[in-house]
Formats: sequence, structure tokens, C-alpha cells
Amino acid sequence: MARRPALDRYWWPSSDLPLASVDARTKVAQLAIEASAPPFGLAPSGGGWLKWKESMWVENTLQYLDEPGEWVLDTKTRRLYLWPPQGAPGKDIFAPRLRELIRVEGSIDSEGPTDEPVRNLVFRGLAFTQGDRYTKEHDWKGWGIQHAWELFDRGTALVRFRGAEDCAVEECRFYNSGGTAVRLDLHCQRITIARNLIDHVGQMGIFLCGYGPGTKDVNRNNRIVSNHIHHCGEIRWDAVAICAWQSGSNRIAHNLIDHCPRQAIAISGVRNPSFDRSRACPESGRTIRWHELPPSVSEGHYWRRVIPFLHARDNMDNMVEGNEIYRVIEKLGDGAAINISGAGEGNVIRRNYIHDLFNTDAVAGIRTDGWQSGTLITENILYRCAVSGIQLKNRNHIENNILVDTRRGCIAFDQFPEDEAVGGARIRHNIFYDSRDQARFYRYSPRLFGHQRSLRLPRRPESVLHRRQSVLEQELPGRVAERRHRVP
Repeated sequence: MARRPALDRYWWPSSDLPLASVDARTKVAQLAIEASAPPFGLAPSGGGWLKWKESMWVENTLQYLDEPGEWVLDTKTRRLYLWPPQGAPGKDIFAPRLRELIRVEGSIDSEGPTDEPVRNLVFRGLAFTQGDRYTKEHDWKGWGIQHAWELFDRGTALVRFRGAEDCAVEECRFYNSGGTAVRLDLHCQRITIARNLIDHVGQMGIFLCGYGPGTKDVNRNNRIVSNHIHHCGEIRWDAVAICAWQSGSNRIAHNLIDHCPRQAIAISGVRNPSFDRSRACPESGRTIRWHELPPSVSEGHYWRRVIPFLHARDNMDNMVEGNEIYRVIEKLGDGAAINISGAGEGNVIRRNYIHDLFNTDAVAGIRTDGWQSGTLITENILYRCAVSGIQLKNRNHIENNILVDTRRGCIAFDQFPEDEAVGGARIRHNIFYDSRDQARFYRYSPRLFGHQRSLRLPRRPESVLHRRQSVLEQELPGRVAERRHRVP
């Protein structure tokens, strides 16, 4: 076979990669392109790392065509081998020829300060299907979006806006396709993606991808509202249902997201290690607009120097509100239903309902990941999760949330070695409830945090004394303004 994809799984990413060669005698295989992470999956275990089961396997080779419903494509001979689910092959065999079905594109000046967008196009009531997937080129490193969930400025979606304003995609369906459903690339403003059904796509549902860090901040003020997204990421398991990267002042609201292999909503930017020019090729390093940045941006401890050039910050914040999310992070680990990382300050996550997360390899319902600060997490309800309710890294704020039966604690604390200190984080006015006799409301060390004024509700009157004792032992040491316990 000229091309045989293999998959790597390192707890949080997945990749489909071509094999260059296999030596059966030495049992050594060579990949044709570099993976986004070491190609043998690892997962945390008791402070160490263990190899994850089924971390790598081979697909699309005749040796494994051994049951009905399977197929193999030999791209060298242009021959398809199909074992029909039953009987003889039917006439409903389709092969995609295009990755993009519609592209709305203005005049893009990639290195310059301004673009000329297309305006005022609306797509309503259409169905998009059977697009091809995008496969990574050999020189892809440095163009990845965070852990290479997607790639910067690539034609991977059925409908793609690239230099557009005041457009809309409404009441459409995107289904049975190999790539992403909708992309908003580079200059995209006041675009509405609303009331669409997106299901069974190979990569992301909706992807907002602005310019890399610099002064060209033109991907903003978009509305992603009232969409139903399920079963995305069916080829790329690390794909996100809705992702906004280097994009600000967007409203992501009232979407229903379920049955996805990893995260439901991600707000992300170029994270600090990519600004270290001594590294060989960091995850998003080639997207950085170095000609617009001062030389000092990559000197020393540069987090605060970087924030002004991230496009989801201050007045450019994103509002993630009113979404319902369940049964996500079903195949990979790490991450959260709503995850924000390296996106700058001023983002708000509020009034979301997150429930029924059953994968114990996940981290939390909501997480502020590495190199993230100034995020407000408020008025959310998290219910029946096999993981922590909220994981906090860095100086972010958790207020007025309700967390019920989150099995690994209501709030977990963690921090990367390169992260900033967490002093000044506000964690207050939350309600914690656990139906088990042994409640654990906090995980990890809760040192250096601000005042805690959360109300805890024991399940039964007879468990109050026991529950009170366990709670006080886990309380934030020396910084408690008020402790209250009530029986519902």
C-alpha cells in the first residue's frame, strides 16, 4: 500500500499518520510524517505514566479486511476493496472528491494590516455532506491549533469563510463527512452560525481561526448560537465540537452538544511555549506574526508580554453561555467539556448545564488550562460527572456555581511549572452537593487562594456531623471567611 494510516493516542491527541515502511524482521515501522505527540499513548497513574491500551494500531491494509462492513482503499492502484455488510455491493457507494463545498473568500493580505472582506451572504436550509477529510502535509509542524486539533488557515471544512463579514449559515445540516463542518478563517466578523444540525463529521463542528498573535485582530464579534452538534470527531478523536482560536468577542450560546470523543467547547490561543524561539518547532509557533511584535515578547518570563497580542482578551472577551453539554470526552482523556487555555483575559463561562460525563480519563466539566488567567466561571450547573466539576489553574474566578455529584471533587487545583502564581483567584458563593457518604469537595492543594464562602448541602441529617468533619479538614487553610452547612 502506498499509504497506510496509523493512529497515535497520547491521552489527549489523536492522529492518523501514513506509514513509510514496515520491517517485519525487526518489527520496526517508520512513519512518513511526524506525529503531534509520541506515538505510544501514555496516561497518568498515581503520579507516574502508564502506557494506554490500544494506543496505536494500523488501518487500511488488506491483512485486516476480515469481516463484513469493512473496506480498504489502495491509492496507488486506485482500487477499492469492499466487504459489503450483506450480500453483493449495492449502488450506494460514494467517494468524496472535495474537502470544501463552498468557500466565501475576500481579498486577504496575509502579511499586511488590512483585508477586503466579502459581505452579506446567507446560506439557509441547505444540506452539506460527503466531503473528504484533510490529511497533514509533511511540513505541518508549527501550524497546529493547540495540540494540532486542527491546522491554521487550511481548507478542511464543507463551508469555509475566509475574509468575510455580515454573513450567516442558518438551519442547515452537515452530516456524513470526513472533515470539519464550518470554518471562519482569518478576517471574519459578525458572522452568524445558528440553528444548524451537525452530526457524524470527521473533525470539528464549528471552528473559528483568527490570525496568529500580533496586531491584526480581525476574527471577532461572531455568533454561534442554537446549534445541535453530536458525533463529531469520528475520524480525529481530538477534534472539538466548537473551537474559537485567536478569536474574541464571540457569543457561543444555547448550543446542544453531545456524544463527542473529546471537548465540547474550547477557547484557545497561542500558548507561551510557542513564543520560545529556541524550541525546534512548537505547536503554533509558525502562526506568530513576529514582524508585529516587539523583540522583548519572548524574553524571560513573558506571559504578561504576550497577552496584549492574544485576540481573546479584555474587551475582546468571549461569552460562553446557556449551552447544554453531555456525554462528551468519550474516547480520549484529559480536557474538559468546556476548556480554555492561552486565550488571554476577560472570557466568561456562565449559565451552562454540563451533565453525565462518564469517562474517568477526563479531567473536569470546566477547566482553565495552562497559561490562562482572568476567566470568570459563574452560574453554571454541573451534575453527575465521573470527574471533577471545575479544574482551576492560575488566577481565574469561580463564583455562584452549583456542583452536584462530581465524583472527583467539586473543584480541583492544578498548575503547570511555567504558569503564573494563582494569588487573587476568587472562589466563592458556590453550592456543593454530594449524595455519597464520603464527600470530597476539593482535590489537590488549595493553598494561596482567596476567600471561600460556599454553601455545602449534606444528603441526610444523620450525615451532617461526619460530612462537616470531612469538609473542614479539606477547607482552604487560614483563609476562610465563613463556613456554613445546611440540610436541604
